[in-house]
Amino acid sequence: MKCKQVQELILTDYLDDRLRGEQKNRIQRHLESCHACREFEFSARKELLQTFQKVAKFNPPEQLWENIKENIQAQKQEAAEERLNGFWERVKAGFHFPRPSFVFATLVVMIFAGVMLTRAFMNIEKIQGPESLGHVQYLLSLSETDDQSTTQGNGGYGTEIEEFFL
Repeated sequence: MKCKQVQELILTDYLDDRLRGEQKNRIQRHLESCHACREFEFSARKELLQTFQKVAKFNPPEQLWENIKENIQAQKQEAAEERLNGFWERVKAGFHFPRPSFVFATLVVMIFAGVMLTRAFMNIEKIQGPESLGHVQYLLSLSETDDQSTTQGNGGYGTEIEEFFL
């Protein structure tokens, strides 16, 4: 490593003990072999760290910490409310209808159509039940009478009035 790189790392990370592993070992080896960088490290430690060590510790009042905690909690709550409000706004935007009466009328018609279709299918199931056999037999008997009327010579219409209008 070059001296300039080592001196920059001494000022930024080495004195703060942020370096780990191989990079810290390289700087320590360089400091063992380079007198100028070792002097630089000593003077930087003396000027920077000892200056701050001489300053008296300031203990803020307990009320300050309580205020900070309350502010943090209030900000967290506001952020949660904003996320919730933002979620509902996105939901509302997804279901925005410029004409709500038209949408309501469409829903009513769709529900009515669904009910009617359901009833129709239920009626089909009832017709297809065992009691529908009598209905089928009745219809077959009607077709037999139609066959007899065609043989009587009135053209298959059944009655003279039907023959007149048709």
